[in-house]
Amino acid sequence: MKKLLVFFILSMFVFMSGMAFAEDTKVSVAIKAWQNSWEETDDITGETFDLGSALMVGPAVNIKFSNNMYLGLSYMKSMSDYEATNAFFTGDKMTIDRSDADFVAGYMFNPYFGAFVGYKSIKGDVNYTYAPLGFNNEKLGSQTISGPGIGIQGNYPFNETVALYGSLAIMNMDWELSYTDGSPSDTDDVAGAALEIGLAFALSNYFSANIGYKSQAFSGDNYTDTFTGVTFGATYTF
Repeated sequence: MKKLLVFFILSMFVFMSGMAFAEDTKVSVAIKAWQNSWEETDDITGETFDLGSALMVGPAVNIKFSNNMYLGLSYMKSMSDYEATNAFFTGDKMTIDRSDADFVAGYMFNPYFGAFVGYKSIKGDVNYTYAPLGFNNEKLGSQTISGPGIGIQGNYPFNETVALYGSLAIMNMDWELSYTDGSPSDTDDVAGAALEIGLAFALSNYFSANIGYKSQAFSGDNYTDTFTGVTFGATYTF
């Protein structure tokens, strides 16, 4: 199923990339932000790591073609590290930086409802500090959660300036923690959902702003990762 979704996503990307831009093709560029918290649970031991919260910021581009098909690409990076104290020993500290990349290809059945396929990649370097053992912000490894998904999206305009928007995606992803010292990686197959809902405000014919809430939760046999928080951004449409 995962390989089939990836093949379908790539096929749609190639198909749309070959289409000429019609006059009514719309291109939007945006700055997106997400203030979110991160919790990770070891499903075998039941131990939960509270990694605190961080602000992620980055660009996004969306292309809507004249035939109601669209492409979207976004990248976000944490402005500070997620941090867990007393992770393994009293007085230790584990930090993770993070970057997210998302690609979607979809179709709007009407102005209010559409469906899409996509691919998400979450990456971060894991560093550890514990003075009694001589660890001082040492890189332990890299964590990756990546894979395809399928979802729906919608919007409902209350008037000419305010609209409700939302999306729901079901994801099937690979979870991996690779260690710097060459130890065997921890791996898991995880599945879950990504939900976002919010309000968009048209500030002019070209500018808009939005604020909302986003939740992502991915769970497997060994690990569960949950990200929740407030989103906000600004968009310019050519």
